[in-house]
Amino acid sequence: MAAITESEVRWAASLMRIDAGDAAAHVPKVQKMVGYFERLDEADLGEAGREERAIGVADLRADEAEGCPAGLMGHLKGEGGEHVRSPGLR
Repeated sequence: MAAITESEVRWAASLMRIDAGDAAAHVPKVQKMVGYFERLDEADLGEAGREERAIGVADLRADEAEGCPAGLMGHLKGEGGEHVRSPGLR
């Protein structure tokens, strides 16, 4: 098993946009999680672990717009009309 470093913990935390605080304190926990994933990767599921199913385009449902129930838009925050403002992703 490859050793997890403090810099990798800080890097992963930055990708998730969270404060890792004392990254050294998280190294053993992250190492343990990686060990669990490695054990799962090594598990031999045989044929039970494989499920392949081909779906043709004709088997997919039609993509149709649906209206919302009457009065719902009045309860949502937005600029009115038929549009709703969502919070920005940061």
